[in-house]
Amino acid sequence: MTEPVAGTSGGKTQLTSVETTKTDNQTDEAAMTEAGGAKRGQRGDKQESTGLSKAQINVVKTMVYITVCFTLCWMPMYIATLITLLVSQLYTKYKN
Repeated sequence: MTEPVAGTSGGKTQLTSVETTKTDNQTDEAAMTEAGGAKRGQRGDKQESTGLSKAQINVVKTMVYITVCFTLCWMPMYIATLITLLVSQLYTKYKN
């Protein structure tokens, strides 16, 4: 049996093979772990932390990239507005 795994860019998904035999507990647990599921006997709130998957890392990288781009695009406008306000306040203060 194959299950789709979240892929990177391009809209393609990678298929992984998951062992489905119930006679061998170790094979079943390994297959469940590879598929992202919990091992038998564990509750949902006490799963092992295996780190971040490639899909999660890609999401984090994309969010950082979007945040940096947003900041770089909008920061010049806000700096110009701040300078304009400061100059106008200084002008009115020292004009009198």
